[in-house]
Amino acid sequence: MAMADDLIDRIYEAACVPELWSSVLETAGDLSGSANGAIFVFQEGAPIRGRFSDASPRSAQALKDVRPLFDKFLASDSWKIFPGVMRMYEMQPARFVQVEDFMTPEEIANDPQRIAARAAGIGVNLCTAVPLPTGELVTIVFQRWLKDAGYEAASVERVDAMRPHLARAGMMAARLRLEQAKATVATLEAIGLAAAV
Repeated sequence: MAMADDLIDRIYEAACVPELWSSVLETAGDLSGSANGAIFVFQEGAPIRGRFSDASPRSAQALKDVRPLFDKFLASDSWKIFPGVMRMYEMQPARFVQVEDFMTPEEIANDPQRIAARAAGIGVNLCTAVPLPTGELVTIVFQRWLKDAGYEAASVERVDAMRPHLARAGMMAARLRLEQAKATVATLEAIGLAAAV
């Protein structure tokens, strides 16, 4: 119980201090026996933003083998051709679900993202989505090593218990970014840089 309470506190701290997401995702991933976790923010017309759970030395394998896949995902629009990503983007599941349950065997076998993930030792994905009033879509993804097989119901339930807090933290973070943007515009206007606005 103490671990859960501590994690909840840290989730809300991460809403204000984005650098804390890595540690939060790592701890939340432990609840579900995951190899790693990531949070992504999708916004129409903007690059994907994200954080990856590479906060501690014990995640060295995930950092070495999987971090390059995360960086590549953020660096391009290639996610739009990945069936698993698009399925979750369209479904926006309101709880954590195993992504592969919503893909055909052919999609799983031929999805370029999954081919690369399998080469790095990654198997199934657990995902939830949180649509925000600002128009952004936050997705939280956990992955298991291939050797650990799929997610059991109990593992999903443990991480799902954190979802309401993760969703609220995502909304808080989006609101803070909006206020920061307004403050930046007001400051630029005040010093006569309207053209920059």
